[in-house]
Amino acid sequence: MKIWALGALVAALSLSLPAHAQTFTASSVSGVTPFSSTLTWDIPGGKDCQASGAFTSQWNGAKTPKGSQTITNLTRSGAFKLACTVVVAGEILGDPTLSWEAVTKNTDGSTLTNLKGYYIYSGTSSPPTAKSTLIPPDKLSKLIEGLTPTLWYFAITAVNTADGESELSQILPVPMGGPNNEIPWTKSIDFTVGAAQPQVPAAPVLRFSR
Repeated sequence: MKIWALGALVAALSLSLPAHAQTFTASSVSGVTPFSSTLTWDIPGGKDCQASGAFTSQWNGAKTPKGSQTITNLTRSGAFKLACTVVVAGEILGDPTLSWEAVTKNTDGSTLTNLKGYYIYSGTSSPPTAKSTLIPPDKLSKLIEGLTPTLWYFAITAVNTADGESELSQILPVPMGGPNNEIPWTKSIDFTVGAAQPQVPAAPVLRFSR
């Protein structure tokens, strides 16, 4: 497992649930006006997909769960958003168990000798902000119970006995199924569009002779 060096201490988080393959990508996310890009999406189990964002003249309304669309003549920066309802497999509807590797190093590479424990952060938006009680340093997993049906986010930090706390680990999205085994899924793609530079002649090559 990759260890994320993010502060005074390091910690990494993993999840004992299968990965999901929902994708929403763009062929390019930056350029000069007039800018064009092709959006491609594939939302297995998706339904009721809706497009929205800054460019509603081209990207809006109902979309199929799988497709592509070329957006043309963009003249300003903004974002494209795709939101779907995803019907999920039953095995991901149970309570998730989060796990992580023991932290043994500080970010400067020195040996960590005063680990106090871990905090798990949770929430329905990213980054999560609700902080758990302290988890003992010898405990490397935790069952999360009582989650409501929606998309949850989790991260972890490590803390030493001087109360020096690391930054958040990577953030894990965790879908929790509701009635009919459905969860909301959304993703945004940000675009940066700059002004076109005026065309000017290439510089000549200067030489001299005697």
